[in-house]
Amino acid sequence: MNYFEKIDKDFDNTISNLTMKFGTLRCIEEQDFDIESLKKYHMRLYVLRELIVVSNVQEKERISQPLNDATSDFIDFIWLLYTGRYKASIASLRNGLDIFARSMIRSLDFSLETNSFSNNVEKVLKKVRVKNEIHLTGNEAKRKHRTFINEKFTKNMISLYKELSDFIHGRTRQQIEVAHYLNNIIDFKENQSADEFNRVINLGVQIVETVYSMFLLVNYKKIDEKENTYKLNLIIDRINGNFKIYKFQYLS
Repeated sequence: MNYFEKIDKDFDNTISNLTMKFGTLRCIEEQDFDIESLKKYHMRLYVLRELIVVSNVQEKERISQPLNDATSDFIDFIWLLYTGRYKASIASLRNGLDIFARSMIRSLDFSLETNSFSNNVEKVLKKVRVKNEIHLTGNEAKRKHRTFINEKFTKNMISLYKELSDFIHGRTRQQIEVAHYLNNIIDFKENQSADEFNRVINLGVQIVETVYSMFLLVNYKKIDEKENTYKLNLIIDRINGNFKIYKFQYLS
């Protein structure tokens, strides 16, 4: 069994476990939901968890727990989404993203951590950018590198975080009696929407792919030294995110 077949098997087991616990989603039975995006989300999360182990960042106690917490939130997203808890699933993505940014800033300089998600992301990526610019020659090359990091990583991640926050902090509020709300929310068969499922899972794919790309950007040297080169290149090619473009332009 090759690496990607192993991932596919884990995905099948995940769906089997969800079905056994909660039953089969109506939108799955009617085949009007985006199963491929769910598979993409699972694969990126699976790879991210393995890269975390390979990088050995978990050996550092100060960042091991937040990384574990972040990936746990990304895993929680799957069952929350499956059970129709769309807002809660978005909240788990947002919380995971915030904790992930904190773990990255701690891995570089613990003293730089702030309570601002955007500040943490900007500081992490600036440090990585400056470090990687040492090998670039000329102001134009450095300008293009800075623009790439800013557009593909910094702004992208901050924009996604804002989108998650806007969803959570909606302006409309419904006054619902507690008993009525609970009765509705635990009605698994009725608490489903293929449109919401598809919209939220596609947002989830963007989030976990951005996290994967940032983690590779920050830890690529350590991962490249410890992971099988052929396997690592296969992973990067298969996921085909912003890190693949960055690697081709600046790390090859």
